[in-house]
Amino acid sequence: MMLSPFIIKVVERFGSASIYLVTEYPKFIDFNSVEWVHPKFFFTHNRNDALVISPTLSWRHLRFVRQCGFLLGYFLSNRINSNFIDTFEKYDARHGHYFQRAEYLLEILGYERSSDNDYCYPSLISSQLDDFGLNDEYVCVSPYSNWKERQYPVESYSEVVAAISNYVQVVLIGGSDDAEYEMAESFQQESVLNLVGKTDIQQVVSILSNAKLFIGNDSGLSHMAFLADIPSLVVFGCVAGSQRIPLNSSLSKRIGVLGAGNECVYFPCYDGFNKPKCRNRDRYICLNAVSAGDVIRSALSALGYDICVE
Repeated sequence: MMLSPFIIKVVERFGSASIYLVTEYPKFIDFNSVEWVHPKFFFTHNRNDALVISPTLSWRHLRFVRQCGFLLGYFLSNRINSNFIDTFEKYDARHGHYFQRAEYLLEILGYERSSDNDYCYPSLISSQLDDFGLNDEYVCVSPYSNWKERQYPVESYSEVVAAISNYVQVVLIGGSDDAEYEMAESFQQESVLNLVGKTDIQQVVSILSNAKLFIGNDSGLSHMAFLADIPSLVVFGCVAGSQRIPLNSSLSKRIGVLGAGNECVYFPCYDGFNKPKCRNRDRYICLNAVSAGDVIRSALSALGYDICVE
């Protein structure tokens, strides 16, 4: 999702070619002239005349190299690799914006970087909502992360959920991991609707798109909220929030970034490849130093309530 402007640019540049988005996810982003392909289907065809582009720093993309005659992107390295052009561009995942890695590739493909740094992002695809028990107004909260380095403390989330549910319905969203279920159950109360693991991806898009506010960690659901263009509050841990939000002025102005990375001498600790390991004696201070009161104040302000919170 964060690299979706790259796909839009590729379509603009090579619209007459067959362009495939290889992903295990069902289609939930509206790309014109792009065919979504599951990896299993991709491997059933010989694509010796094709170019495989890997705009993310992922070892998993190596499996596609044997199927294609040409390659361009990041394969087990933060340097661009290619078998048809020599380049030494190196992406700095600790300090560069996430999209910068794609900008290097755009230059190679014949695009100049955007002078105003204001890219076009796609819309999301939603589906008809079932009767989930949603009120007319509600706040979406996605409290779970599988990385401690991105997990805002559960105790703080519990305070946030309890406080906000006094004013508006809180809807919990997330995947089907057992740990997510357990966390969501711990927040259960009368004004909290728990939909964790009960929706598909297009239903989540519909729920997000109609929410008054989203609150979450740095996660896929947060980036869905960004593209849904709703007010969002996101707590960032191992990397600066300014490096992860969309490069689009209309979308970014609706995003509230929270984090205390300036409290840690090792920040940022995510290198783009490996799961970070907190080395601070005060463990996860980048997250823990953000008080529940900070989040509650920001949330109620975004909802239009002028209330003093300690």
